[in-house]
Formats: sequence, C-alpha cells, structure tokens
Amino acid sequence: MRFFAPLFEMIGLRAWRERVLLGVMALGLALLGLVFLLAAGFRALAQTIGVLKADLSFGLGFLALALLCWGITRYRWRRRSRPAQTGALLAVLAEGLALVRSLMRRDPAVLALLAIMLGTLRAMLQKSDSPSD
Repeated sequence: MRFFAPLFEMIGLRAWRERVLLGVMALGLALLGLVFLLAAGFRALAQTIGVLKADLSFGLGFLALALLCWGITRYRWRRRSRPAQTGALLAVLAEGLALVRSLMRRDPAVLALLAIMLGTLRAMLQKSDSPSD
C-alpha cells in the first residue's frame, strides 16, 4: 500500500507540470501574436500617414497606456481596504496590563524599575520641539 502513495503524488505532479508548461506556451504564443498584430498595425499606419507620424502616434499611445495603468494601480492602492488596527492595539494593551498585574504580584520593585526604564526610553525617543538646556 505504501508503494501507491508516491505514485499518485507523482501523477498529480506530472499533471501540474504539464498544465504549467502548456500555460507558459500559450502565453508565449499570445505575446507572439500580439507582436505581429502591432507590427501589422504599424505598417498600415505608416503607409497611411507616414513613418515618422506612425512612430510618434505609437509611442504616445503606449505612453498613454502606461500612464493609465500606473494611475489605476495608484488609485486602487490608495483605496484598498486596510485592517482595523484598534483590535490589535487593544490586544497589546490587554497583554501589557496582564504583565503589569503579574509583576505587581511577584515583585513590586521590578515593576518600579521597569516603569523607570520605560519612562527613560520614552523620553529618549520622544522628539521634543523645545531645545534642551
């Protein structure tokens, strides 16, 4: 029975590998077709309005498409849903209060030392606008 398990896993892996390979081949062929369509469109436009104007129009068209894609991604990034941070903040505060309570039960001197160290750290990290004397 143990012999059949790796055999079935290899069959699934082979099917997955074939699917990926066919997907990559389809993508490559689609890109090749797109290149030929662009080349034919450029040739037709160049015969109609001239080579220089066709170059300029294709360049401006691709630049406009790039700016449009950039704008859409920037818009969607700014409008994305963000997870609520209040729950995480409340959980951290609850854990901190539980730690303080356990320290108060065991050794109040350690709690006082911890409070002094945290106050000093806060004072060092706090950016004050007033210059120190």
